[in-house]
Amino acid sequence: MITPVFTVSQEDDFVIVSLKVPYIKVSTMDFNISQDQFRFYAKPYFLRLTFPHNVIEDGNEKASYDIEKGMLTVHVPKENKGEFFEDLDMLTTLLAKRNDAVKGPSIEVVSETNKENG
Repeated sequence: MITPVFTVSQEDDFVIVSLKVPYIKVSTMDFNISQDQFRFYAKPYFLRLTFPHNVIEDGNEKASYDIEKGMLTVHVPKENKGEFFEDLDMLTTLLAKRNDAVKGPSIEVVSETNKENG
C-alpha cells in the first residue's frame, strides 16, 4: 500500500483532509470514520489518521475529487463543533496507530546519581 501525500486543516465544524491520489477509480474509494480515526482506501493507496479528538459520520461528511489535479478533498465532521484540533501539522502523530498515539515518551532511567550525597 502507498501512503498518499496529504495535508490536514480545519474549520469550526470539519477536519479537512486533502489527498494527492492520481489515477484512482472513484467508484473503488472507501472511507471509514470512527471515534478519533479516519481511514481512506483506494487501490493502491491507504491512509489512516488518528486525530486528537473524535470525528463522526453524521451524514454531513463530503468528498470531492479533482480529476485533473488528482486531488481528493474530504470534509470530516467534528463530534464537538468548534473544538480546536491541535497539532494537525504533526504528520507522524496523525499517522500513529491509536495505541501508539496515546503512549508517552519511551524513556527509562537506568541509574541516577544524587550530587548532594555523592
